[in-house]
Amino acid sequence: MEKGFPISPDRAIFLADAHLNQEDIHTRNFLALADRAAVEKIPLFLLGDVFDLWFGNPGLTFGFQKPVIEQLRKLRREGLLLYYVEGNRDFYLKREHEGTTFDVVSEGDLCVRSGISDWSCPTGTR
Repeated sequence: MEKGFPISPDRAIFLADAHLNQEDIHTRNFLALADRAAVEKIPLFLLGDVFDLWFGNPGLTFGFQKPVIEQLRKLRREGLLLYYVEGNRDFYLKREHEGTTFDVVSEGDLCVRSGISDWSCPTGTR
């Protein structure tokens, strides 16, 4: 991020379709964004497909994914609010990652309220 354009504390970050597939500059940039969000105390919403392919079963986790998951867990333990909406390349993440890697894992819609006092989520959404 450029100097002079800090993440604003009255906003959230939404990121979709990172499709990380190896330990490279894209993965390092993703983790730098997560680190910065933690420092700035900005909730981070990941809208599916962080990895090219992600299975919720730990036995099916690829090696390059493990440090990313561990860093997200560390940041969450330190106070970063992390939300995940499963994408079309994510499979069964809720059981393993809700409450550990993420505060919430949604397998469908995720409804959030930000700065609108008289608005409510439609029935059946979280």
